[in-house]
Parts: sequence; structure tokens; C-alpha cells
Amino acid sequence: TVSEMPRTTETFSFEYMDAYGNWSEETHEGRAGEIVFLLESKDRRVSMDVQQYDCDNYDGQVIAQNASVGAGVNIVFLGDCFDARDIAMGSYMEGINEAIGYYFAIEPYKSYRDYFNVYTIVGMSDDSGMGTVNTVKDAKFGSQYSLSGIAPNTQATYEYAMKAATVNEDNLNKTLVVMVENTQDYGGICYMWADGSAIAVCPMSRDAYPFDFRGIVQHEAGGHGFAKLADEYIYTNGFVSSCGCSNPHLDDFLAGKALGWYRNLSTDGNYNSVEWAHLFAHPDYTNIVDMYEGGYFHSRGIYRSEANSCMNNNVPYYSAISRQEMVERIMKYAGLEFSLEDFYAKDVRDASNNDFVTRALGNEETSVYNASLGKQKAPKFMGEKPQINTSNQ
Repeated sequence: TVSEMPRTTETFSFEYMDAYGNWSEETHEGRAGEIVFLLESKDRRVSMDVQQYDCDNYDGQVIAQNASVGAGVNIVFLGDCFDARDIAMGSYMEGINEAIGYYFAIEPYKSYRDYFNVYTIVGMSDDSGMGTVNTVKDAKFGSQYSLSGIAPNTQATYEYAMKAATVNEDNLNKTLVVMVENTQDYGGICYMWADGSAIAVCPMSRDAYPFDFRGIVQHEAGGHGFAKLADEYIYTNGFVSSCGCSNPHLDDFLAGKALGWYRNLSTDGNYNSVEWAHLFAHPDYTNIVDMYEGGYFHSRGIYRSEANSCMNNNVPYYSAISRQEMVERIMKYAGLEFSLEDFYAKDVRDASNNDFVTRALGNEETSVYNASLGKQKAPKFMGEKPQINTSNQ
């Protein structure tokens, strides 16, 4: 026999901001109840809580903003650890739109937004919030805390991302997937493959600026995931080639360089041959671009082009050579030709957040240790290319 306990109902209204900064208000209803299953002639019963919500969004829904320039550069925003109530109350779309807003709030993405196909795909989890090894929660993409960082199921993530109209197995290596996690802890990390595929894991951190949600999106997604930039922060006072610490070292850095990554750093301390040598004499960059020692977790033996940037401590500013790399990649993925002169003409050179003075080559050394020591994690290299089960499509 089955009996139904009294129901509770709720009506909730909420305001939300879309990816373009426009505010809207919605009202939805929900109800919850308990169903009791009783085994006849035996005193055995089990109860099940049931919740139902009125909602405009649904599991598997694809929301698209198509590019108006070029062939379209794909970026897919997903969310994990959001249950039906989170989706109905607008928490899912609020988090996604917040992430989209942060991604395109910083140059050069702000100026090149029309080159992107921006997809949101709704994914409903059975449970709200993220589980751990000790507290199991059922998440749509399997995200949970681990010793090495937040770990979603990358295969399930990519198979879901391919619901987007212009995303397929052949262009995953040119498609950035951003996974917004329903947790307020820091935990940002980027999973990267040699073919260029990347999943940027971006928790909705409520840490103080600049290690908040915005900082994570711009560092992990805009910096690592799309532009393949290296970390510029320093965890140890030693040479990148010989330090005995547990952080990545020179071999890892050179492996990334061989893939065409990490253009924002160099082991070459020669002003004439470093990757950003062309910027030294340019009148718009000569007062900003220099040779600063320190980056890739180490204070010695590696150089960056500017005193501070998003790839150090998440401030909302990418260095000039990083912006150039981003624009080159945007143009390539959009099927257009890159012109250095066009880049110079369109580049927005706002260095107002570049106020973290450290040691320029030949100047007195100043400590550049990161204020979030231990929180930021290096990108995790996952192999040659993602594993995809096409039979699930």
C-alpha cells in the first residue's frame, strides 16, 4: 500500500541578471511531500521525499548566443551540483551568467565577444552542493572534492558539451568548456589535453578579492583554458631547473612550450630573443613591458613580461603578450587572419590593476610570493586527447 503525507507548497520570486547585465524577475511555485511505501502484512515501510518545481529551464536545455563575426569560437558553460530546486529558484542560471559576465568583462575578451559562440547547457543534479570522499552527493557530472582538486567526470562533461549545435568531437580541441561548481570554496583548476582541449573548473568562490569567483573564471578559463598561459605566481625561492620542491619544474614547462603553450613566460633572459621582444620598443608598451624574474612557481631562472597579471594573483588584467596570444587564438579559431598591426590598433591597454611591483631584471629583488599560497593549483595535464563515448550522443 502507498500513502501520501500532507504536502507543503512554496512560492518564490527572484531577480536574476543575464549574461549581458540585464535584470529580470521571475516567480515560480514548488511543492514537496512524503510518500510512504508499506509492505502489506509486515511492519516494513520506507519513505520517499518528493519535490516538484515549476521552472522555465530543464535538464539538457541548450541556450545559445551565436557569434556575429567569423566562423564562431566555441565556449560552453556547464554547471554541476545544482539540483531541481537550485534550477527552479534561478541559482543555476545566476551562476552561469555570472561566469559568462566575468569571462567577457576583461580585455581582450570584452572587445572580441562577438567572435564567440557562447553556449549554456542546463544539467540537473540529484543533490545540491558538492560531495567529498566522506560525504557522497549525486552530481550530474560527478564533481567532488579530492586531494588533487575538484574532479568532474571529464568524459561525461565533454559528451554533454557536444549537445551544443556547433560542438563536435572534431573541434573539441578548439572548444573551451567552463564547469561552474556549486560551492563557495576556492578550488579552481584546469584540465588540459595536448590537442588543445580544456575544461576549466570554476567554483563560485566567495573568498576575498582577487581570489573570488571572478578571479577564478578569468585565471582558469580565460588564462589557462583558452589561452594556454602558464602560472606566474611563486611558491618557492629557487631555480626552476634545479629546485627540489614538489611543484612543476623546467621539464614540465618545456613540455608545455613544445605544445605552443605558456607564451607569457620564458627561460630566455635575452631582451633580443624573448617572446615579447617586439613590445620593448613599441611606444604603447615600453613603459609596461620589461623582463621580470620569477614565475611558474619559482623565483629564479624564469621570466615574465610584466610586474603583475591575472596569471599571478587573479587581478583583472592580462599582460600584453597574453592578450596578443588570446587574439591570435581567437582569430585562428574564427577562421580569420591575425594582423599584429590590427592587434596594436584595437588593443585596450588598461594596466590599472598592474600595480604589484616586483623585481625587474637587474633591479633589487622584492618578494613576489603569492597571498593565496597553497590554494592555486597548476593545470592538470590529462594526456593526448579526451576520451569520448560517441555511442552516448
